[in-house]
Amino acid sequence: MKTLLIVLSVILTHWSWAQPKPLNSFEKIQAAFARQEISKADKAGLTYLAFIGDSKLPANYLPDAGATETTPAHGFTRTVMREIQNMSLDIAEAVYLDLIPPPFRAETKSTGNFPHPSTIPSANWDYTDHTVAGLRVWFEKGKPAQAALAEKIKNSLAKAIPKAITLMGHTHLADDTMDTTLMVRNSEGRAVPFGGDGKMDVYLTNLTRLGARAMSKPFPAYVNPGITECPKTPSYLSVDLAWASAASDDRLYTTLGHEYFHAIQLTYDRKDDCTNYDDTDEGTATWFKDYLDKGLNHEHEWADWFENGPQSFIGASYDTWAFYYYLVNSYGTSIIPKFYEMEANEVAIEALNLTMPGGFKERFPEFAVYNWNQDPLQDGFFNWDKLNLKPRRGKPNSAQIVPEKVTLDINGQYRYVMDIELPPLSRDFYAFDFSSPDIRSVAIENPAFMNAKKINIKALIRRKGSTGYDEVLWEDTKRHEYQYCLDFKDEQIESIVLVVTNFNHAKGARTYHQVSHVKATNQGCYRIKGSVKGNYSYKSANESHEAEISATNVIFKAKDKNNVEGMFGSHFYLEGASINYTYNGSIGKCSGSAAGQMAPNTDPTNIAFGMYSYNVAPEAWGLYSFSIPTTPPSFMVHYVCPPPERSFDAPFTANLSSGPVNGKPPHHGGFDHLKETSKISGWTVSWDLMPIRD
Repeated sequence: MKTLLIVLSVILTHWSWAQPKPLNSFEKIQAAFARQEISKADKAGLTYLAFIGDSKLPANYLPDAGATETTPAHGFTRTVMREIQNMSLDIAEAVYLDLIPPPFRAETKSTGNFPHPSTIPSANWDYTDHTVAGLRVWFEKGKPAQAALAEKIKNSLAKAIPKAITLMGHTHLADDTMDTTLMVRNSEGRAVPFGGDGKMDVYLTNLTRLGARAMSKPFPAYVNPGITECPKTPSYLSVDLAWASAASDDRLYTTLGHEYFHAIQLTYDRKDDCTNYDDTDEGTATWFKDYLDKGLNHEHEWADWFENGPQSFIGASYDTWAFYYYLVNSYGTSIIPKFYEMEANEVAIEALNLTMPGGFKERFPEFAVYNWNQDPLQDGFFNWDKLNLKPRRGKPNSAQIVPEKVTLDINGQYRYVMDIELPPLSRDFYAFDFSSPDIRSVAIENPAFMNAKKINIKALIRRKGSTGYDEVLWEDTKRHEYQYCLDFKDEQIESIVLVVTNFNHAKGARTYHQVSHVKATNQGCYRIKGSVKGNYSYKSANESHEAEISATNVIFKAKDKNNVEGMFGSHFYLEGASINYTYNGSIGKCSGSAAGQMAPNTDPTNIAFGMYSYNVAPEAWGLYSFSIPTTPPSFMVHYVCPPPERSFDAPFTANLSSGPVNGKPPHHGGFDHLKETSKISGWTVSWDLMPIRD
């Protein structure tokens, strides 16, 4: 029985593993296209029917229970418009009935006839015109509330349209000048109704099933292959009746203005597939809300991309409005129409790259600095647009990035790991507060090391006692590490914000991944000051020596702190010292004595003090050694001898060098205070040294 249960368990487990993943409609359509069961045109049509929830979507494309819902690109209706002429007749008919304006759908369904393009469905619908704005708003007859709402919508759009014209230099396309005959497979014709004249038609309707407040829809239009993949086309607007009835005047104004700006975007020819321009269209249309009224700030509601630095600009849509705001703030509003004119010959991202002075390589890192949007910046979105959002790292509900308060551990060390992962056109921020008085040395590994063609690093550096900051471009990508000696007056940094940007926008560009460390220590790095004393004692049957050498006011000064890659400032030369010596001794029957001063060797090319520091905390502290160099390295002793021996002079080599302490090399242990004694070859050398600040 136990064996049977085990077998059943294995079978059931295998069965559960083998269950196919539930697919939604879009995934099923894509899979059928991959199997070459449907054409590209029918794929577009079926995707559209799935998007609008049309009852004519074939049952085999309905979503499985438990499938994860997704949606296609926002403006893919332009692809549908282009492909409808090549769709199977049943799919084309269902798509056609949704693409044409709402009043004509009902007429077509009830009569089975295709309405003439110029026919006005006056039986059940009425309209209100605005001649100056070229606008017509439709509503159902016999419904006074709809009539009043249509007036509000008309007046709201009539206020937005002149601003769009001022910005872009033209208005929407007239819908009565288009080709009104749409041919589909089997040579079946479809009329394309447009409301009776060349005005922009706006229809009050029900968009609840689409979850939309309002929509801009292009009319189906014939495409001349080889001229452009995404041709300009007239359009109409649909407004959700329930939403508009409850919306404030301000909300109507910016929302309808956003949709009308889509109608302006549809007046431009595009080189590539229409769907490849959706994201930038949504970003600029959301920015247009700010252009309509800078005080309402409805665009601020789209904040995810602004807050989430590691999210790529490529693939983001509505919430990229802040990038266009930055461009307009920097280069004026003319950059927006220039961008759309460029799209006739370029895909969206490359068109934007060519439109901006310096392209993404220069402009995206500059935007990223403003994207920090807080101290130490003194200018940015918080001033320009009262936008108080700050960057986060990751999902929208993650915590805001705040400066890391650098605190040294018990060993006087600190390490932070920057695990940087940036897709193309994204950025991240790392902020550090170095205000603790214990910190003397800071080293930051360069996140752009050997990646000049992808990564830009800008460091926002605030120095102690300063209210402003320096913006420093770390442009030397062959430099592995940037170091700061806080003992040195000119390098006493209080805080750093690193703005790391992947400005690469090339097609197929990969995510950039780099691990860099931020390190800080209490290790002295500017000058070391103190005293060194050496004693020598030696006695034998034939000779004796007693010497004392003292060096006071000893100052070791750091050499070029970057002379050792990957290390903190660790090489010092002797800047100065007062060196005195005394000597008494004998060689045979001759006795000698000496006293005086020795000159310190202050050649800056000599290393008088050196240490091995750690590279990444919390590894053990390193060793150190020093030697007080003199010129010459020895002093002369005059020996007086009894006759008949002759007196003579002999050199005595001075030794003010560190040696082993308790049999081991000395450790600098954080370098707050070095006070040790070593014994080697008859010499006892003691020292008392401390780092000092500039």
